[in-house]
Amino acid sequence: GGTGILATTPVEGIKIRNGFVRNFAIGISLGGTGNVVENMHVTNNADTGMILGAGNVVDHVVAQANNKNGVIMTAAATVKNSTLRANGNNPESKGLSVGPGSTVIGNTIWATIGTGLFASLGSTVIGNTVFDSNPGVGISVICPSNVQDNTATGNTIQNLTLNDGIGCNVVDNVAP
Repeated sequence: GGTGILATTPVEGIKIRNGFVRNFAIGISLGGTGNVVENMHVTNNADTGMILGAGNVVDHVVAQANNKNGVIMTAAATVKNSTLRANGNNPESKGLSVGPGSTVIGNTIWATIGTGLFASLGSTVIGNTVFDSNPGVGISVICPSNVQDNTATGNTIQNLTLNDGIGCNVVDNVAP
């Protein structure tokens, strides 16, 4: 139970680096802006690996085998160079979920039960690989957003879904 690393009041500028957080209800929960989580392994948490507030950065993180969700972030998030695998336990679960105006670049997301990658409107989603969401959608994006050079394959419901499909820039994705 409990939370591995928790800031109960909004904090700014915290850096969490080079470690492991596992076997809690929630691995890391930070409510403020401008925080950075890098080179962390967040695994085997009973609920969610990480829940982060607006304007936070996740870089080179492994989120694995978290029961409900891998990483959940609010607006203006940046997630890059991370691996999210085997997260989720139902079709409502998310491997990675980011709020409006977020940037998601160069991540690998696989074996999610639910949606592999969800990005809200105004987001930039470039160069991600999402596969084997089962049952689930690989990449789900709310338009308008920029969706380029992603690969989404082997997801059982749909590989790429554009919600409110007006205004998305969708270029060079592999999502048969």
